[in-house]
Amino acid sequence: MSNEFIKECNLCKMKLTAQDIIHDPDIQIIGMLYGREEVNSFYCFQHNTPECGTSFIMDVKLFDDFIQEKLPQKSEYEEHGCGSRCIHVEQLTGCESECYHAPYRRFLVYMIEQKKKSRASVQTNPETAV
Repeated sequence: MSNEFIKECNLCKMKLTAQDIIHDPDIQIIGMLYGREEVNSFYCFQHNTPECGTSFIMDVKLFDDFIQEKLPQKSEYEEHGCGSRCIHVEQLTGCESECYHAPYRRFLVYMIEQKKKSRASVQTNPETAV
């Protein structure tokens, strides 16, 4: 899946692979939109290139192949111990609860870290840009 095109940018029509979404620092993470239970949760991105700048969403389930942990069966939203991170799209931190959404939040943090590494690599080695 990582080399297959999984998204075409709405504005510039660039075809993006999962690896592009995960690593390219020009694809900025805005946050995660929460869907009740296990339906309709999305990652939100901004395509920050000079020729684009549009925002787009992607279903979190498109990244299931990259989640290296078991997905719990239910959401714990509003239950004891829930930090309610999922209801705030701008919240870019992970979650340690045993909730269906927590692995996707942890993957969101992983993507942020990968983009920072890619950005640092580009800054130190401009000829190896993504």
